[in-house]
Amino acid sequence: MRGKEGSLLIESIVSINIALIGLLGVLGLLSSSLSLNRDMGQKIIATYLAAEGIEVVKNLIDLNYVDGNVAWNERINTGSYELSYNSDSLGNDLMGSSTTPLKYDSTTGLYGYGSGEPSPFIRTVRIDNDRAEEIIVNSFVEWRSKMGPQIINLEDHFFDWRVPAGS
Repeated sequence: MRGKEGSLLIESIVSINIALIGLLGVLGLLSSSLSLNRDMGQKIIATYLAAEGIEVVKNLIDLNYVDGNVAWNERINTGSYELSYNSDSLGNDLMGSSTTPLKYDSTTGLYGYGSGEPSPFIRTVRIDNDRAEEIIVNSFVEWRSKMGPQIINLEDHFFDWRVPAGS
């Protein structure tokens, strides 16, 4: 009888340890899952911000078409630019990559360079307008995550395919 009482105590300790090890494994998996979820969320935001940079250049090309008095690729200069969702011109050439983080305005839910809290995202839009018939646009979004520096690069090509307004 005495040996049985001691073995019950040992069995209890072993079973509690096995349960704790299983619980710690589940908690570790949950922690990794949350971290990966955050990283994927940042990648999605960065992809949308890069796409927005290309869309801004497309809007500027469309403004040239609507103007009708200028060539389709006029005012679209080769260089690197910081463009916001509401940019109506390219601004000054950065002569390299941007170092200014986009700001997130929690009241509007928009990223830009005006009001808001600095975000981890830095966007640079590079334009190559050295060809008469084609504009090449690269939109880079950089940020730091737990996995190190990250970058998204989207590229688009624009061509003069429309008949000028008034023709």
